[in-house]
Amino acid sequence: MHRFVLRIAALKWRIKLLATEKDRELLAVKLDNEAAWSKEGLLREQNKELATLRRERDHSDAERSQNIHKLSELQDHFQKKERQYAELQEQVCFTPSSYVWTTILATLHALCLMIWIRPQVV
Repeated sequence: MHRFVLRIAALKWRIKLLATEKDRELLAVKLDNEAAWSKEGLLREQNKELATLRRERDHSDAERSQNIHKLSELQDHFQKKERQYAELQEQVCFTPSSYVWTTILATLHALCLMIWIRPQVV
């Protein structure tokens, strides 16, 4: 009987040892699980940040494209004005009397203003 009691005590001790080992394994699994959840949360946040950065980049690309288009339109407009200016210069060079007519018109305009603004004598 004494052997039987010793055997039971040994089995209890072994069960307790196995339970402790299983508790450690369970704790390790829980810690791994928490670490995995933490990593998943971190990855989720990083994905959100990445999506935000991509949206900002896409917006910047669209803005850049619009600015390039506006710049191209302004260059075309500037070239058109340069051509018009060159044409006007050619006209002035070929018609020297245009300066004379401009001077005459300016003088007439000044005279008209003087007459119109002239104070009334009472």
